Amino acid sequence: GMERHVCDSAKRNDVEELRRLLDEEPGLIDRQGYLYPLSYACIKGAMEAARLLLDRGADMNRRDIEMTAWLRACYNGYPEMVALL
Repeated sequence: GMERHVCDSAKRNDVEELRRLLDEEPGLIDRQGYLYPLSYACIKGAMEAARLLLDRGADMNRRDIEMTAWLRACYNGYPEMVALL
């Protein structure tokens, strides 16, 4: 579904597609499949996707199945992402 597409776009740092999907359905920002879109961006170090998600209101403190997006950025070794969050 659309949740998968928004998460895939966040992982790939495909900001154009991510913006298009969020314009069509803003609620996707908080949809959780396995993880939230912001969590996927933090796992992959997808800075532009994370910036867009944060600008659109993604909650960096929301826990997915294990941890927050900030902890995922720390765990995956992305200090620039940690600073953004």
